[in-house]
Amino acid sequence: MERDITHRTFMERELLLQRVCQVKSVIDCQEREHQRISRKLHDGLGQNLVAIKLKLESIPHDTAGELNATLAQVKQMFNHTIEEVRRISNNLMPVAFNVFSLAVALRNLCNEVESNSEISVGLIVGVLPEPIDQLLKTYVYRIVQEALTNVIKHSGASRANITIYADFSNLHLIIEDNGVGFNTAIQTENKKTQKGLRSMRIKN
Repeated sequence: MERDITHRTFMERELLLQRVCQVKSVIDCQEREHQRISRKLHDGLGQNLVAIKLKLESIPHDTAGELNATLAQVKQMFNHTIEEVRRISNNLMPVAFNVFSLAVALRNLCNEVESNSEISVGLIVGVLPEPIDQLLKTYVYRIVQEALTNVIKHSGASRANITIYADFSNLHLIIEDNGVGFNTAIQTENKKTQKGLRSMRIKN
């Protein structure tokens, strides 16, 4: 009896430790995202707005011929700033995220990554429960988004593969790339990689 209680206590501690590590990974991911957004706001929007301000302040000194050119430049800079705001907003929470399924949201994310990087991304979606809890949907999306960001920045990979499927009450997410490394904060690396692929596996 005492051995059973000790074993159960050990398992409960292990489970608690695992959950703490998962929460820490999510918090770390959120903190990196906040820092990234802060840099975008400062380096992108901040500089655009300063440039627009300087252009507007120069208008009283412009000649009649220069005025039209200055206004055209200001309009172009405003349009660029609006597009930047849309990109940041879409990155925080895609407009269609609450409308479409998780599969569609991941496909859109993969397409966006391919358009803005040199990495090709494959996506395999198995049978998924519908509807998926919104919190879980957001959690999975952010994990994939963070993983692909790490692949682009740190792995030197040319391709990444994402596989997601449901098995009874579990949701399995497998993220692989053919680069030199990946973020191990979320889950462990396979000891034996196949075909040069490195992977992380997440199971709810």
